[in-house]
Amino acid sequence: MVHIVVVSRQNLIRRLLSDCLAAQKDFEVAAVLEHEEEAPGVCESLRPDLLLFDVALDGVRSALSSSAAVKKGSPAVKIMFLTGLSDSSLIADARERGVDSFLFYNCVQEGLVTCARGTAGGYQIYPSEEMLRQTDPFAGMFTRREVKLLCMLCSSRSREEIGAALALSPSSIKGCVSSILNKTGYGSISQLLSHMLSRGCLAPR
Repeated sequence: MVHIVVVSRQNLIRRLLSDCLAAQKDFEVAAVLEHEEEAPGVCESLRPDLLLFDVALDGVRSALSSSAAVKKGSPAVKIMFLTGLSDSSLIADARERGVDSFLFYNCVQEGLVTCARGTAGGYQIYPSEEMLRQTDPFAGMFTRREVKLLCMLCSSRSREEIGAALALSPSSIKGCVSSILNKTGYGSISQLLSHMLSRGCLAPR
């Protein structure tokens, strides 16, 4: 029996995911949580096989930090991200925090169940390059440094804060911004950020 903890900020999503997973004979939903920050403590006490995060735009940062905490305190727990965001750069951040599998909303129910079962069984399941290109028009376009810069800009961080966090001089930040604009064809970084945020192609973190 695969014991699963489900985390989602949305009541409807929590119910849909729980019902879908509980309908499987080899699954048991051990707990359903509203807040990502609850996950590390619950995983330490319940020791589930799988932790499933429904990652929304306003929960990206806490889902990532909670995943890292779970892997530190309960390393045997497998972690799976499910998201409606089309931000493919989130995948690299998820991998860095120990997330085992990553699934976009545009999967069918069978895809969710198959991914959950495979992840609990020790497989790592991530979108193919083709799926990423279909989901995120900016997939593979930016370097990791450029992605971090964009994420910090959309979090309203100042240039001084960005420089300190990324060890970049003002001229280096300006160069990164120019590179990003050249790659995308946008005239200003604010226009690009607005476009990416409105389409879920960039998540603050």
